[in-house]
Amino acid sequence: MKTQVLFIKNIEAQLDSSKRKTDALEVVVLLGEVTKQFIFTVKKTVLGNRTLLTFVEDTNFSNTFRFNDHIAIEITNLVKRTYQGEIITFPIVVGDFGTAEEA
Repeated sequence: MKTQVLFIKNIEAQLDSSKRKTDALEVVVLLGEVTKQFIFTVKKTVLGNRTLLTFVEDTNFSNTFRFNDHIAIEITNLVKRTYQGEIITFPIVVGDFGTAEEA
């Protein structure tokens, strides 16, 4: 079934396990006829004079796309591009969702 990203937007910072604010993004996906919402958080690690970014998806995202890596990768790349300020026109088709048997 066709999978589309309807939009990605920055949302209010959330507290991580250390009670520090982290950036977060909301991702809304149309999976066939069903709309699903996922949250990605951005973890920043400073190494010397460089800041490394890690994008962490919520458990629901991981479970939904565990047999559809190609879609998970496409969505994660869109999240990264959005976070970095790139203008992206949505909706975007990111692939065909398959069942575990099809994968």
